[in-house]
Amino acid sequence: MKDNKIMLFVDNGKDKIRKGTYYLEEILPKIFQLFPNLYILHVGNKFEWNVPDKYKNRITQTGKVPHDQMKIYYELADFLVHTSLSEGFPNVLLEAVANKLPVLTSDIEGIDEYFTHKVTAYIFKRGDKVELFQGMMYMVNLSNRELERMGGSAYNNLKVLEKDNYFNKLLDFMEDTLHNNKKKSVNLLEKVNEEWDT
Repeated sequence: MKDNKIMLFVDNGKDKIRKGTYYLEEILPKIFQLFPNLYILHVGNKFEWNVPDKYKNRITQTGKVPHDQMKIYYELADFLVHTSLSEGFPNVLLEAVANKLPVLTSDIEGIDEYFTHKVTAYIFKRGDKVELFQGMMYMVNLSNRELERMGGSAYNNLKVLEKDNYFNKLLDFMEDTLHNNKKKSVNLLEKVNEEWDT
């Protein structure tokens, strides 16, 4: 069992405000102080992190990484943090889940359709430093087994999105629509999310 925890952060560094990096930088000194064995693995364009110098050695920046090598970094990390304030549903979350890596994410549009708070991910209110801080505390304090359980639950939940299943359901939806059989949606996660609520 390893003592250190590694948090994966994927960001190109071009828009620290919209991506929420600014909020992460604000809480990192306190998090690093509380958890001396927490490290950040930053994948993406390198940038100057706005944290005290004494903590900069706990942030490893890889620079840009070819897409086919990302699996290595998902496997190295204990969890992914995603802090965006606004964007379409990001591939990085689906890639993390495909690698059974648990996720700490802001509540950007669509998150609640894919994840259940504290079951398949930890979801915090976007732009809320206090909630981000609480989320990081929660994730760092989880045992390795609890992190594995969260990552595995998310993986099992999103398996319904595999292309064969998705395309078959989409074709069924289109045929029903063509024959005037009304259907509410083609949301493959609807039944799964209902099961989580019970």
